[in-house]
Amino acid sequence: MKAIRSISRRMAIAAVAALVGGSCFCATAGFSDAHGRVSPAEALFPLSAVRLDGGPLKWQQEQNRRYLLRLDPDRLLSRFRSEAGLKPKAPSYGGWENSRRGKYPLDLPGHILGFYMSGAAMTVEATGDEELKRRLLYIVDELDEVQNAHGDGYLLPTRNGRKVFSEIVSGDIRLYLYDRRGTCGHINGCFAPVYVANKILLGLWRIRIATGSDKAWKVLLRFSDWLGANVVDKLDDAALQRMLVCEQGSIPETFVYAFAATGDAKYRRWAERLLHREPIDALAAGKKDDLVYRHGNLTIPKFTSAERISRMTGDAALHRAAVNAWDAIVQDHTWANGANAHHEHWFPKNEFEEKLYKGKLKDGPESCNSVNMLRLTEALFETEPDADKMDYYECVLFNHLLSTHEPVLGRTAYITPLWPGASRSYSHEFDSMWCCTGTGFEAPGKYAQMVYTRSADGGSVRVNLFAPSTLDWAERGVRLRQETAFPYGESARIRVEAAGANPKFTVLVRRPAWAKDGFAVYVDGQSVRLPGAGASYVPIARKWKAGDCIDIDFPMSLWAKPLPGSDRYVAFFYGPLLLAADYGTAGRSPRDYIANPADTTRHTWRFSPVEKMPVVPAAAAQDPSCCLERTTGGAAAFHLKGGDTLLMPMCDLHFRRYNVYWMLGK
Repeated sequence: MKAIRSISRRMAIAAVAALVGGSCFCATAGFSDAHGRVSPAEALFPLSAVRLDGGPLKWQQEQNRRYLLRLDPDRLLSRFRSEAGLKPKAPSYGGWENSRRGKYPLDLPGHILGFYMSGAAMTVEATGDEELKRRLLYIVDELDEVQNAHGDGYLLPTRNGRKVFSEIVSGDIRLYLYDRRGTCGHINGCFAPVYVANKILLGLWRIRIATGSDKAWKVLLRFSDWLGANVVDKLDDAALQRMLVCEQGSIPETFVYAFAATGDAKYRRWAERLLHREPIDALAAGKKDDLVYRHGNLTIPKFTSAERISRMTGDAALHRAAVNAWDAIVQDHTWANGANAHHEHWFPKNEFEEKLYKGKLKDGPESCNSVNMLRLTEALFETEPDADKMDYYECVLFNHLLSTHEPVLGRTAYITPLWPGASRSYSHEFDSMWCCTGTGFEAPGKYAQMVYTRSADGGSVRVNLFAPSTLDWAERGVRLRQETAFPYGESARIRVEAAGANPKFTVLVRRPAWAKDGFAVYVDGQSVRLPGAGASYVPIARKWKAGDCIDIDFPMSLWAKPLPGSDRYVAFFYGPLLLAADYGTAGRSPRDYIANPADTTRHTWRFSPVEKMPVVPAAAAQDPSCCLERTTGGAAAFHLKGGDTLLMPMCDLHFRRYNVYWMLGK
C-alpha cells in the first residue's frame, strides 16, 4: 500500500485516466514516452460531465436506476459472507447466483454483485443518485470485512474457490470444454472463478471513480495482490495460458489500472502475463478467420484488454489484434441490429441464412456481446476516432440494447432471436441473475459515454451521437446543450451556453452514413460546408460565444441492408432505426414473456416461428418504398403495401412476436 499512499486520491485517478481513459496508441500521430506508454488521440469525458436530458436513452437509464434500487445489497453479498465464515445477513438471490443443478451447474455467485457495483457506480456518476452512492459505500465496507475475515486478501464467494485455485496452482487444471474451439466455462468443476474475480475488481474500480473511496481502492489492491502473488506468479506460462482458456472476462484490465495509479511494476507484469495469447496472436497476424466458432462473449473482452495494454506498453501488435478483431466481428459476424453471433458463437459468414431460419437451433445474438463490443469500440475510438465506429456504436445502442430492456421493470433479455415470429424472453427480476442481467445493470449507466468526446490536447470536441443532453467541459469552462427528438425526429440543435475563457476550439459534428440527401449543418443560420458523402465529421472551427447555435438536419429515409453472406434476404431501416414487423402478442400477457424463476437457463421460448419466411419484391433491396409506406401509429411506423402488417422500430417492440429479415421474391 505504500505506493498508493505516496500520491493523492486526485493524482491517482488522474494518472489512470491519462493512461487508460484518455490515452491511446495511434500509428500515425502517437509517440511513446520514456515508459513505453503512448500519446492520446481522443479522450472520453467523465460520465459526470454529461447529463441525458430526455429521450429513450434517458428513460431507460431511469428505469435501470429504479431497478438497481430495488435490489438488496445484503442478498448480493450473501455468498461472500458465507464463504468467509461470516453469517449472511440475507439469503442470496436465485438463478446463477445460487444453483447446484446438473454436473456443471450455472453457479456463478458474485458476478452479479460485480455488475451491480459497476452499473450502480456509473449510474451515480451519470445521475448523482445519493442513495445508490450510500449503498456502494456500504458494499465496500462489507467486502472489507469479508476480506479481513479471509486474512490474506482473498475475496471470492465461489463455492470451494480456494480449493479450486490450490488445484490449479499445483498443476491439476481440468477444463470442461463446450465446443470445437476449446471454449470453457468450468475449470476444476467450478464455473468461471476468474471471470467472477474480474467483475468484482471492475466493480471496485468503478466505485473508486464514482465515489473516491480509498477503501474500495484498498480492497481492490489487496485482492489484486492475492491473485497476482498466489496464482499468476505460481504458474509457468503454459499452465497460466491453460487456465486462461476458461472464461475470464478482461482480467488484465484492472492490473493496468493498478499500475497506472501506483507505478508498481508487478501490476504491469501481471497484466501482460494474463493476456490469453492464442486468439490475440492469431488476430495480430491478420488471421481473422480464427474467430470462427469461438465463443463471442468469452473472447471480445480479451481484445479490449489487449488494447488497454497496448497503451501501457506501446505494443503495436496488441493494438493490431484489437483492430482486426473489431473489423472481423463488425464486417463478418454482425446482424442488422448490430448484435453478433448465434447461440453465443461466431460462425462462417456463409452460414447466416442457415442460422436465420433453416437451422434446427432457434437462437440469436447475446446481449453481453453487444455491451462488450461497445467497450471495445470505445477503447479503439480513443486510439483512432472515426465516424464508422460511431455508426456501428449507434446501431448497437438503439437497435439492440434499447430493445433488450423491457419497459415495465427494466428486466433484460439474454438472447434476441431473429427468425420470423420470434420473441424475446426477459429475466426474472430477482431469480435469474444471468450474465446479461448483469450487463443490463451496466449499460444504461453509461449511455451518455460517447455522446461527446474531446481531443487529447483539448482543442476540439466531437458530437458523436444525437441525444438530448448537456455537456459540462470543466477544463475549458464550456457548456453545450443538445436538443433533439432523435431517433424519431430529424434534426438537432446544439446551443453554446458557456464558451469559457479561451473560446476558440473546433466542434466536429458527426455525419452518419445513413444521413444522405438533405443532411445540412448551420451555425447561427449560416450553412457549413460539408465533406463528401458517407460517414464523416463536419469540422466547425471558430471563436464561440454564449448563445451560438449549431443546427443539424438529418432527414431520414428508408433503406435496406442485406443479410451478411446472402443476396436473398434484407432488413429494412428508417434512418438509424431497424424496422421489425409486429406480429402481435400471441394472445399472451407480458408476464408470459418473463423467465420462470425455476429456470436457470438463459432463455425460454414459448412461441413457434411463422411457417414461411415473409417475401417482399426483389426491388425492395434497392428501394424499400416499393413495398413499404408510412402509416399512423408512430413517428417511424410503416406497413406493407397491400396488407396490414405493421413495421415499427425494433427498440419499441416488447412482449410481442416480430420479424426482422425479409426474403426477396421476383
